[in-house]
Order: sequence, then C-alpha cells, then structure tokens
Amino acid sequence: MDWPPLTPSLVLRLLCLAFVCGIGIHSLDERVWGATTWAALAAVFCITAMAIKKLGFWAVVCLAGAFAAAGIWRFDLSLSSADRLVVPTVRQEFSGQLSSAISDQRGQRLDLIVVRGADGTGYAPAELYVVSAVAYRIGDRISWTCQPREIRPAQSAFERRWSCRPTDGPQLVSASPFYSLGRNFDAVRSALRRAAGIIWPEPEASFILGLLTGDDSGLTARDRQSFRDAGLSHVLAASGFNVARVADAALIMLAVGSIRRRRAAVGAMVAVAFFAGLTGNAASAVRAALMGGLALLATALGKRYSSATALPLAAAVMLVFDPAALRHDLGFQLSFAAVWGLTAFGAAFEMRMAFLPAKFGLRRTAAETTAATVATLPLLLWAFGAVPLLTLPANLAVLPVIPWIMAIAAGTLACGALSSWFAQALSPLAWLPSAYAVRAAAFFASFSDASLRLAPGPFAVACLYSCLLLLSAALRRLDDERDRLVRLTARISHD
Repeated sequence: MDWPPLTPSLVLRLLCLAFVCGIGIHSLDERVWGATTWAALAAVFCITAMAIKKLGFWAVVCLAGAFAAAGIWRFDLSLSSADRLVVPTVRQEFSGQLSSAISDQRGQRLDLIVVRGADGTGYAPAELYVVSAVAYRIGDRISWTCQPREIRPAQSAFERRWSCRPTDGPQLVSASPFYSLGRNFDAVRSALRRAAGIIWPEPEASFILGLLTGDDSGLTARDRQSFRDAGLSHVLAASGFNVARVADAALIMLAVGSIRRRRAAVGAMVAVAFFAGLTGNAASAVRAALMGGLALLATALGKRYSSATALPLAAAVMLVFDPAALRHDLGFQLSFAAVWGLTAFGAAFEMRMAFLPAKFGLRRTAAETTAATVATLPLLLWAFGAVPLLTLPANLAVLPVIPWIMAIAAGTLACGALSSWFAQALSPLAWLPSAYAVRAAAFFASFSDASLRLAPGPFAVACLYSCLLLLSAALRRLDDERDRLVRLTARISHD
C-alpha cells in the first residue's frame, strides 16, 4: 500500500487529530488516570521523535503518540481539579467567576466556575438566576447568598451542577480583566439592540439581531421553538455561515477601497475576530472564527487553504482550553460535526443533485443542508430523540434570503448611525424578507409531528458515525474513479 507523502499540512492534521483522540479516549472514562504519567509518556515520545533525524513514518508515529498522550494529560489535569468539587447543601455566602451571562426578558442567567464557599471549600459550577440592573460580564467575580439545590444527579465530575436564586442581588467583587473590552462589546450590542428596536417591529428586529450577532434573546419562547421545530435554529446561531458573510463583506469593502489582497485579508481577520467577540464567544462562533482566520491567513500568505486541516486544528485549540467540551458541550459537537459533514459530503451530494436548478444557489443549499443534517443526525437523535423531516424544504425556503437580510440589515443599521430618516426609509427592504423567514419557520414548525423519533444510545451513535465514515470513503472513491474515467475518455478521444 502506497502511503501519501508526508506534507506539513498532513502532519499537522494528524497531530491535531491525535490530540483530539487522546482527549476523546479519556473522556470515555472520566476518572483520574494520573497526569504525571501521561506527561512523562508524551515527553518520551517527543524525545524518540527527535532522535529520528528524518521526518518519516516512524517519526510521525512517535509525534502522534506524544500528542495523544498530551491530550490524555490535558483531560486528566482538568479532571483532577473537577473531581474534588462537591455540591453545597446549606445556605451560605458564595463567590465565583462568570463563565457566561445570558440575558432574556426575565433577567440574567449566570453560569459560574471556580465557586467557593465562605469557608473556602471548592464547589461544583453553579447557575444563578437574577434580576438586576447590573449587566454582568464573562470573567467578573461576584458574591451572593442563597440556598443551593442540585439541578440533576451527576454521572461525572463535569456534570455536577447546582442553582439558586439569590435573595439579595449579587455583589461585584472584581471586574473581568478584560473589563474595558467586554464593556465595549456590551455597548455595541446594546446600541444595536436599541437601533433594531427603533427601526423594525418585533419579532423581525430580534430575528435580524439573531442573524447579525447571534443574540436571539428578544424572540419569544414560541418563536425560538418554531425555529428549532423547523430545523432552522442554526440560522439564529453565530456560526460559519455568519462568519463567512462577515468576511465576504469586509473583503468586498476593502477591495472597493483598492486595498491589496494581503492587507484586505488582515482587515477581514480583524472583522471576523470582532464579530466573534460581539457574539459572546459561542462555541460555533469561535470555531468558525478560527477556521475563517486560518483561511484568511492562507490568503494573506499566498498559501492553499485546506478545511480538512483547519477543522482538527480549530478543535485542538479549543480543547486545550476546555477539554470537557468534547463530551459535554452539545454546541461544540454539533458545530464540528456539521462542518465535517460539509467537507465530507457537500461536494459529493451537490454532484448527485444535478436534477435541482443551480439558480439562486438552490442546488448548493440543498447539498450543504443535506450534508450537515446527515452529519449531525446521530447527535441530534441522541440529545433530543427526534429530528424534523422537513429540515431540507425549510432550509431551501429560508436560506436563500438570509445573505440579503444580513447585508441589507447591516447597511440599514450603519445608515441609522448617520440618519434615522434614511434608516426608516430602508427598513422595509430588510423587514419584508425577515417577516417571510419568521413566518416560514412558523409554517414548517406546524408540521413538527412529522419527525424522525429515535433514542439511540452511545454505542448506536458510534456505529452510525462509523457508517458515515465508510459512506464518505466510498463516495470519495467513486468520485475519484469517475474522474479517472473522464480523463481516460478525454485522452482516448484526443488520440
């Protein structure tokens, strides 16, 4: 068997996959294995790889072993600290650091890490539900007093959670080290929310904010459920689709200003990073920003971009900071599964959907929607037990108008900063397709009973993904064989 040449891109891809696999292996058994042992094993593999002077097969195997051991070590390190955490049972004063702060019409839900009691005891992460005039930010350290309750029985250290509603408003102990930056993003989000509320009525205003910033807190619970039931919840999440539109808009504006390619790519990277911060650093937005940043960096350096390399690299970078996300963060799992589906099946499905018209991007939208749905299907069934069967027609009906809504709405908000009259004049151009998208979601959600209902276990999910891997390999082989036959036919015809 002929092995592919060991290019730097392939080596990087293999090492990132080895690191992710190391974390995945340890996540199957969330007990402490001994971080020191795995750190030493990683060092042994690295020394062995350096002893092999030529970067060949065995050197890459040793490096992959080192990265896999490093993944196990990183997961074990985070588990060692999490395993000592307990759930409090008595009323007392607590303090903790915010990992997320979600606002809605009822108040704020604060997720906290590194929670400690008045006696210094370390407790499991907590969820607070508060009504306060203070807008708390990620990284803030607060204190509060309450009677805790456990949310659900925990099967592992990472799943321990407790919540409470403080009798007195939380007190800000210390602001986030990125206070000024977070305050600026909060100010931008608040300004956009106010401007959208003035220019458009509800629910279109909150729908537009969901498209532009991922902030769908203004939508009613019924509207959000409609998007979920129709298989359109990804539209309201800050994902690769939104990041791609931001990068495209930045590149177009910089190209109009006669900015050279490399500088334009750097400017687009800044715009993508700003957008990720504006969305609150959701997992899907961070993943998309990392991959988009790598694509723009490749453009600036004049290199070829490979999503097959960027995807495991983005996953490895995110898991370095949060190893538990691989098993316990559904948003992380769905985001990477969807992008893998687009990479593995997107082109193959588009080729086989030649019966659909290519106008307005219908064929491409259908292929990408089918690819992402197939790749996320096992996870969705495992998490929710049901998947709407009308996802494809719903996406075909809504996705073609989304880029136009985003472009027109962003332009309208920008004009609103200069002239409110001009923004009001432009507002119907974004309101009409937004109203159509909201009502289309409600229409398809009315058929929520038409759904695939299964409840597979972890072993069944693993088997389904194994089948998808085999399907991806088979489609790739068929496409390669077809290309070979086309080239052979062309050569015979030429001769």
